[in-house]
Amino acid sequence: MLCIVSFMITNSLNPKSSASHANDENDKFESTWRTPESGNEAIKISQTLSKNGISCPEILVKRATGETSYYLCACRVNSAPWTIYQLWSSSQNVLRVNDPSLKTP
Repeated sequence: MLCIVSFMITNSLNPKSSASHANDENDKFESTWRTPESGNEAIKISQTLSKNGISCPEILVKRATGETSYYLCACRVNSAPWTIYQLWSSSQNVLRVNDPSLKTP
């Protein structure tokens, strides 16, 4: 229930946060997956994943165009398939993306 309320609040405060925006990744996000930049970006992304109980030893990201805290985040554990999340480092919210058309790393 808390997760649903958090998602609803996030969507009402940030119109770019709906899951449908992840579908249009070519227009909304950087063109290639990359390792988070060392320093502040890597720390904020790792803290956000950790706060949401997501273990992610292998992380790749695409930052949203014109945004500083909204990302597509790809996580992989032990060479398993990638799991994609929408991540807002400023609010520390994470939403799993279940879209088979989304290109994984």
